[in-house]
Amino acid sequence: MIAYHHIKKKVPYGIGLKLQEHLVTQRLNNPNMPNLLLLLEHEPVYTAGRRLKGSALAEEAMRIKKTNGLDIFETARGGQTTFHGPGQLVGYPVLDLRTIVARNSSATTGEGKFNHRGTTVRGFVAGIEDSIIRACEEFGVPAMRTSDTGVWASQDRKLAALGVQVSRYITSHGFALNCNVDLSYFDAIVPCGLEDKRATSLTFERRLANNSAEQVIVSEAVPAVCAGIESVFNVQVSPLSVVDQELETQIDAFVAAKC
Repeated sequence: MIAYHHIKKKVPYGIGLKLQEHLVTQRLNNPNMPNLLLLLEHEPVYTAGRRLKGSALAEEAMRIKKTNGLDIFETARGGQTTFHGPGQLVGYPVLDLRTIVARNSSATTGEGKFNHRGTTVRGFVAGIEDSIIRACEEFGVPAMRTSDTGVWASQDRKLAALGVQVSRYITSHGFALNCNVDLSYFDAIVPCGLEDKRATSLTFERRLANNSAEQVIVSEAVPAVCAGIESVFNVQVSPLSVVDQELETQIDAFVAAKC
């Protein structure tokens, strides 16, 4: 089972990072804690993964600051620079890879979908990608995996970014699915370090495909993503309020105290 919790208040990135660290420490010390999926939106911010270091990180931070005055956070996740903000569904799975299996993922055998201990890191990432692809289809937006990590509407239009960290089988960080985010924020960076590619959103792609002016909002994407994860990982995804109300209260209190 995976217990999900949708935090409806927009969370500053630094608070979200501390919450993840807190929950990972809890999970490492308490194997009976349920597998978690935190779902939320961040206040506008840029984050850099492990691949962006030193002078390259300093130059990126200076360019962003000049463009729109926002900060950049250095993180332990994989990948390079991306943007988080309102209109983007961010998912942070804090779970034990040994307890889930991405049986219905499109990952190839070489990507190591799963083994006797559960799901491999590469299999987990592929499973999350496939879960998001199924969610996109719920809104009439065809999506796919490519040779680059993430979920794509085409070979050069990226709908969702992924970057995970794993500590003793426990995951953190995760994915960011663009629903109706302001795409102009991505103009300040080369998203994920991929030249000649750009960010897109479910709202933009639906408009492109169906000439629809209807927005896809984050609250609508939450059940679609949860259903996708249920299908791909063949696991029940339930509200945290049903699974562990005390933990839900603790998470909400943590966010409220820090914001």
